Amino acid sequence: MRYYRIEITDENGGPINDSEGNVIGPWDTEKTKGVGLHVVFDIPTLGLDAGIAGASLAVFGLPLSILRHAVNLRGARITMYGGFQDGLPLANPEQSGVVVNGWISMAYGNWVGVNQSLNLTISPIPWLTEEGKGIAITLSGERGDKLSDVIRRGLTPAFPEEFPIKINIRDNLILREPLKVPCYTIFAVAVQIKRIVQSLSGGDTSYAGIRVVAHKGSIEISDDSYEPEEKDIAAKDLIGQPCWLGPMVMSFKTPLRTNLSINDRVKLPESLLSGSPLVVGSQQSKLPESARLNFSGIFQIIAIRHIGEFCNHQVKRG
Repeated sequence: MRYYRIEITDENGGPINDSEGNVIGPWDTEKTKGVGLHVVFDIPTLGLDAGIAGASLAVFGLPLSILRHAVNLRGARITMYGGFQDGLPLANPEQSGVVVNGWISMAYGNWVGVNQSLNLTISPIPWLTEEGKGIAITLSGERGDKLSDVIRRGLTPAFPEEFPIKINIRDNLILREPLKVPCYTIFAVAVQIKRIVQSLSGGDTSYAGIRVVAHKGSIEISDDSYEPEEKDIAAKDLIGQPCWLGPMVMSFKTPLRTNLSINDRVKLPESLLSGSPLVVGSQQSKLPESARLNFSGIFQIIAIRHIGEFCNHQVKRG
């Protein structure tokens, strides 16, 4: 069965009250098995140098006491869990978990016809310090410093301790001259890192560069030297055929699953019937073309987008 849980807290992890003194959330369908408030979400995850605006979440059916209080939710922490619980033949509860963990950058109440909703824009990273000032980041280092050390020194003081910085890049990326680059957003940092790497790679066209990704309460910086364990994508988990997007890039859809992350290596089956008890041994080579996948083999994830409408049973979620 479809499942979600949405938690909203203040910066210290405490509850937030609406205009009548009632605690806002959590909203949870774990015990109601597919019955709950209607939620609509669009949660993308990709490199920060792309300058994406953030995730969006709308919760319907809330009282006016919460909608009137929406503006006061700006800056609050929010965590959304989602996926599928036991109850359907193809459901896999192990694939459910944290969909988004971040800060509310915009909140407003909306009332159209008979529909009342709390609409939230979510940033995967904090944009203000505890004193309410903008976050300033400086990348600085001397000749001979490792780029990984320069990045860690610049980011660690700018973010709270509970927001870990994970760096997995080549050790041979060494500064050739002193560096000092002030940045005022993490997006600017991601762009600067990309430029720095281009000069340090020495024109190596085989080097794909560095990805800077913020998701699930952390910042992850990695390149092709990071090789996580491969994860199998079962044929039953695919929704339709994978689609070609561009040179060396394709996309595939699955039911909502949170056990996949940017930079993960995934292995696609050879056909939509792979693993089926109806296909045995050499029969695999005799499958019709319509059952074969457009793409199969091992791929690395460079972007993820979670889309869902809880009460719309016609919507495909991925």
